[in-house]
Amino acid sequence: MVQDRLMRREAVEERCGLSRDTIYRLMGEGLFPRPLQVGPRAVRWSETEIESWISNRPRAGGRWKESAIADLIEGLPANGRQGDA
Repeated sequence: MVQDRLMRREAVEERCGLSRDTIYRLMGEGLFPRPLQVGPRAVRWSETEIESWISNRPRAGGRWKESAIADLIEGLPANGRQGDA
């Protein structure tokens, strides 16, 4: 069984090239993986989820992968979707 590595915020920032504020803003918008609570005041991110997030980012001037768009839409709350009553 392969165990997923858990990453500290600093490692996530370095790997993604994002600041702490940007990571938390994207999480609030539902556009970035949420961390796992590993202690009363400690969280870690799944390396697999971070790598998946990175691989689904569009290239500069490129297009989003359809699966990434579907995943983002699926993750939105029902009241956040256009056309839902």
